[in-house]
Amino acid sequence: MPFGRKKHDVGIVEKLGRTVGGAIDATADTVLHTLGKTITHRPKMPRKVMRTKPGASPGIRPEQLEELERATYLEQPIDGSKPVPATVEFIDYGPGYDEHTIVSTVDDLQAFLDKPVPDKATTRWINVNSVADLKVMRVITGHFKLHPLAVEDVLDNTHRPKVEVYDNIDHPEDTWIFVICRMVRLIEMHLDSEQISVFIKPGLIITFQERIGDVFDPIRERIDRTGSRIREQDTSYLLYALLDAIVDHRFPILETFGDRLEAIEEEITNNPKQEIVGRIHHMRRQLLLIRREVWPMREMLTELSRESHGAISAETRVFLRDVVDHTMVIMELVETYREIAAGLADTYMTAVSNRMNEVMKVLTIIASLFIPISFLAGVYGMNFDVIPGIHGDNAFYVFVVVCLSITLGMLIYFKRKGWM
Repeated sequence: MPFGRKKHDVGIVEKLGRTVGGAIDATADTVLHTLGKTITHRPKMPRKVMRTKPGASPGIRPEQLEELERATYLEQPIDGSKPVPATVEFIDYGPGYDEHTIVSTVDDLQAFLDKPVPDKATTRWINVNSVADLKVMRVITGHFKLHPLAVEDVLDNTHRPKVEVYDNIDHPEDTWIFVICRMVRLIEMHLDSEQISVFIKPGLIITFQERIGDVFDPIRERIDRTGSRIREQDTSYLLYALLDAIVDHRFPILETFGDRLEAIEEEITNNPKQEIVGRIHHMRRQLLLIRREVWPMREMLTELSRESHGAISAETRVFLRDVVDHTMVIMELVETYREIAAGLADTYMTAVSNRMNEVMKVLTIIASLFIPISFLAGVYGMNFDVIPGIHGDNAFYVFVVVCLSITLGMLIYFKRKGWM
């Protein structure tokens, strides 16, 4: 090993090389991330199904739906798309009803609505999978005499969760409780929020969804199981079960968020990259979406559990209070994860600052090593003949040895001072 260098000195040089290489890699990652922002796919915002014009008459009546249906049929969309036909499903059940049909699809809607409910079936659940099918909406809203304001809210999917009671003094049996809630699902690591509209009166519950797919399959299986609690209870218990499924489905989503936050924390500790900031920001937006929808749902559930409604039994109100507790737990989890996400953003900035300080320290050390060498090179590079030792036979080799000795001495000094 030339010039009497020791092994630990070689290790110092290698450490310097690895640190500089890490700084170069970090810069390359930043450039690639900046270029990749232009092709990053962002999730689409919820689609607005329908909204009346400002100043229009309140509510939507069946005859207006027919006019809208005709206008939609004559209209030719630019992209050639058409509204997705609705699928109407129903389930009849009761304590003495022995039929085991999980889901039955309606072929002739008007004939189905005109047919009476079986005698032993105490509850009928009708589910409409697409509110964009105005023909189906017109038939159902006209048959059950749903309030025009409620129909307007069903077609506009931007409403916050709420509960309304539409009384019918002349026909008390047509008094409906109208509930709007938000169902959240995690699709390809992105939140998908969908409005679920529910009409309920004794013996009948109608649900409207924006599209096919929901979180109600466990409830359908419970209904099909003989002797289950849901088959023995009244219609309001089915409303509780639906709301409970919608609320509780947020727990596995929040667990997924917790796992992702732990993974991000580990990445920040091991190898902080600029793309982590975007992931943290995206997760905070999703948590904010959950919070914005759970808060009004808590108010809606509290009103259902406290107010005396004819279609909600006293026993069901006890179960609804349990769902209110679940919403409070979700709110606490969301706030906790939001604080963790904010802390991770601060941790990332601290890690990047520390890494930048390490890089600057290494570059400063490298520059310091070349200062005396540059001074000697500048002095002996001057155009003078009287510089001592410049004309010696071994002048060049002496110069190299002196430079290396100075560099090695400075490295040892920096090491002992703890600067490396």
